[in-house]
Amino acid sequence: MEDSLLAQEIRNKNQAVFCQLVEKYQQKIVHTCYGIIGNMDDARDIAQDVFVDIWQKIDSFRGDSSLSTWIYRIAINKSLNFKKHIYHQQLIDRIELWMGFKEDENVDEKHAMHTCFEVESSEIADVFRKALNTLPENQRTAFTLCKFEELSYQEISEIMKLSLSSIESLIHRAKENMQKKLKAYVKNQY
Repeated sequence: MEDSLLAQEIRNKNQAVFCQLVEKYQQKIVHTCYGIIGNMDDARDIAQDVFVDIWQKIDSFRGDSSLSTWIYRIAINKSLNFKKHIYHQQLIDRIELWMGFKEDENVDEKHAMHTCFEVESSEIADVFRKALNTLPENQRTAFTLCKFEELSYQEISEIMKLSLSSIESLIHRAKENMQKKLKAYVKNQY
């Protein structure tokens, strides 16, 4: 059956024809998604979403390209969006791990910090430095001494001549502020 007839039958909600389309393209779409994502379970899930989109959005198929091109475009876009979402989530997870909002017994803070700056390269490090520079001076100082110099809260308290509870509060507020700024940056990028 030609693309235009397939599309018309699916517009008419002909489930038998839709099943033929799924049978014809399912393995190809799964393999395309897998090639982008690298995880077969996720690729199958995305392929399923692709066919749901085809069923629901067939009216948006104008016929400017072949039906197969349109289907592959949906699959590729969904796969790339999924990959961006995963990257975004991993970046947030690494930042939260490094900042102490998450705990992972398998990864120490130094490794998380190294990974965060190495993997995301100088752009993220630059964004991080800019966010750090927007913190009030006391928060920035306490945060820097804690995260970069790896001093204990007690040592920071002695250096800054503030109570231990003040240091805890400063570092907590600094982490919250940094988390907000970095999440906003990542959200704007992806």
